[in-house]
Amino acid sequence: MVTVGAKGEDGALGNRDSRGAEGEGRRGRGAAPAAGLLLEKEVLGLSKLLSDPERPFVAVIGGAKVSDKIGVLEALLGKVDKMVIGGAMANTFLAAQGKEMGKSKVEGDKLALARTFLKKAEEAKERKEHEKARREEAKDAAERKARQDATAKAQKAKKASEARQKRLAVREREAEENRLEAERVALAEKGEALE
Repeated sequence: MVTVGAKGEDGALGNRDSRGAEGEGRRGRGAAPAAGLLLEKEVLGLSKLLSDPERPFVAVIGGAKVSDKIGVLEALLGKVDKMVIGGAMANTFLAAQGKEMGKSKVEGDKLALARTFLKKAEEAKERKEHEKARREEAKDAAERKARQDATAKAQKAKKASEARQKRLAVREREAEENRLEAERVALAEKGEALE
């Protein structure tokens, strides 16, 4: 186990691959690299971002070379809601879109790679829009079905209530007829008794 600040520990992603005074000199020649607490925290944070990010998820990527970041860019394509590319790397993407870059640094040998990435980004955007439209259609259909089910349930409850009211009315009418019949019988018996 490496303690914080010990030789051989990389403290964070930013200096993980550093060389010279920041890297090898700090770690010591030949020392086996190990992850420090900050590096562990950063890796856990990035893992959560890639597996279950809060939305909207916007990635801001900068740097000098497209070739250094293309793997990261492609890995993020299907996961982010928006991607912002900055730094000198943006110049190569702008040049790949046909923008005049003047004396700005452009990786001329990476223009085809940038164009391919931009095409993939457009395809990913179209897929996301299609999936969003499909989800909205499914949500609308579920809401329509819920309304139809609620209406059908209300109609069924209304019919059941009407049927109960009819049965109650029939029982009340029968009870009234029985009462009147009993009164007639009682009056008839009284009449016979008077004779």
